[in-house]
Amino acid sequence: MRVASSFTPQVLATKPVTRGAEATVRAETPEPVDGPPPPPREFRGAWVASVRNIDWPSRSGLSVAQQQAELRKLLDTAAQLKLNAVILQVRPEGDALYASPFEPWSEALSGKMGQAPEPFYDPLAFAVAEAHKRGIELHAWFNPFRARLLDSNGQASPAAANHVSRTNPEWVKRYGNSLWMDPGEAGVQDYAMKIILDVVKRYGIDAVHLDDYFYPYPVRDANGKDVPFPDQASYQAYRAGGGKLAIADWRRENVNRFVERLYREVHGIKPDLKVGISPFGIWRPGNPPGIQGLDSVESLYADPRLWLQKGWMDYIVPQLYWPIEQKAQSFPVLLKWWGEQNTQNRQVVAGLYTSQVRALGAQGTKETQSQVGNFFARLVGLLSVIGPGGGTKELPVQQAEPGAAANGWRADQIQRQIELTRQDKGAVGHAHFSMQALLRNNDNLKDKLAGTTYANDVLMPTSPWLDAVPPAKPVVSLGQPDGNGKRQIEWEPGDKEAPWQWSVYQKIKDDWTLTVLPGANRRQTLDPAASAVAIAAVDRHGNESPRVTLPLTTPTTTPRAKNQTEPRRINQPQRPSSLPQATSHTPAIRQDNQKRPETP
Repeated sequence: MRVASSFTPQVLATKPVTRGAEATVRAETPEPVDGPPPPPREFRGAWVASVRNIDWPSRSGLSVAQQQAELRKLLDTAAQLKLNAVILQVRPEGDALYASPFEPWSEALSGKMGQAPEPFYDPLAFAVAEAHKRGIELHAWFNPFRARLLDSNGQASPAAANHVSRTNPEWVKRYGNSLWMDPGEAGVQDYAMKIILDVVKRYGIDAVHLDDYFYPYPVRDANGKDVPFPDQASYQAYRAGGGKLAIADWRRENVNRFVERLYREVHGIKPDLKVGISPFGIWRPGNPPGIQGLDSVESLYADPRLWLQKGWMDYIVPQLYWPIEQKAQSFPVLLKWWGEQNTQNRQVVAGLYTSQVRALGAQGTKETQSQVGNFFARLVGLLSVIGPGGGTKELPVQQAEPGAAANGWRADQIQRQIELTRQDKGAVGHAHFSMQALLRNNDNLKDKLAGTTYANDVLMPTSPWLDAVPPAKPVVSLGQPDGNGKRQIEWEPGDKEAPWQWSVYQKIKDDWTLTVLPGANRRQTLDPAASAVAIAAVDRHGNESPRVTLPLTTPTTTPRAKNQTEPRRINQPQRPSSLPQATSHTPAIRQDNQKRPETP
């Protein structure tokens, strides 16, 4: 595949161009100048879980106006934090948070499965449009085989007539307190593929996303033994047809076949659409040495290392839901290990258990305490059904350090984990589970991230195996300074392809700062202190066009010779010096099989 060639940033001299009464200048003739260095890049994402109303909508039965207002607030917060991806759960239980021709409307919306929004709107189409307005990617998150979550008594609200449990009951198995579509049934795999590809065809999503649920997490009986998944009928049919694999190998092959097919068929429809998977954070115990916990390959019949090394995904988000200090599930050790498995040079993104930050900040009130308590009660209630690792446990306790809230972490745990991803050469970013943790601002987490960790804009990491061709260089017009020394810069696409974003660089003293703007933007007011500006178009895979670089002031000193000039770095995301360092002596309560509460 052709890789975009490197280019040398250039500055263009300008001449006046008349537009009505406004005098502008347009780039024309090159002249030497130092341009900005390469942009900082980072995947900054957050999951938005709809199952049991964990993130959005906050409860079922909200009006359409309330649902839309909540989603706008959620996306506004993501934009304020300079996140660049939201992973929205659109098919949690064989249902849909969009207008599906095949499956019923999710009860997360109205409280009744199969009931469309009134007045009608399409939540996924709305989410895509609102995210894109803010320059945020919208990743559609599917649960391919889960049919239904039951309560602790094994009950659920009535299923709609077109729910899979009623249209194809022979596919659906009761396992613990859930209903599960048997991945060993060829019809189930075809059905799940049809559902996902329908969304790929009809919606402008930026990625297809799957989590760690293929086969369910093991359910244990009263004696603590794993209960077998009830797929003997489909396995015997496989054996009767000449199949030779043992049942565990056959289950793994069912999942492998689905993952490979999904990647192939998604790209057969949209070759540049990303596919991401967020598996359980431990591949197998002892990998790397010292790691303990659940075995994804044996217990979940999932082999995410194989998928990564086969190139069957564009990004992987292993759920590294343990504190830095927890040796048996060490966050930095696991992060490094996953990066080392990335032989196809895909994107490795750390999944962060941000919902564990539960300490209240100084602004905590009885009302906010109640809201926080209600939120975590929903998580605990969900875990009582599915459990971390499929059991019937309550929310595990992971106290990262002295002074943390009971059953929770302090905000700096997440900040330090983000810093570790930046230090690790094999990682390109991180994703928060989940968005509510950021909205609630426990322990002032949101404020701390906004003020330090996320102080600077970034571009999304590139995906050169999907698209390595940069967009056309923009056409730029520079306005004259007003009475306050401020001036506008305007730009247009260099060809008919609409850019996804714009990168706007301003040189202030010796440093370049980057502002990333959504593709619909066409102008920016420049800082009066800026001595130069550079503009580039950015496509959906983070490829940046050649920049148009313009001087804003005339140098008053003789410039150094070209070979004496050191390139200046753009302001990079920096770790605040006040953050405490990770230490090996910080106490933590060990949880071998920590799993995020949702399911994702």
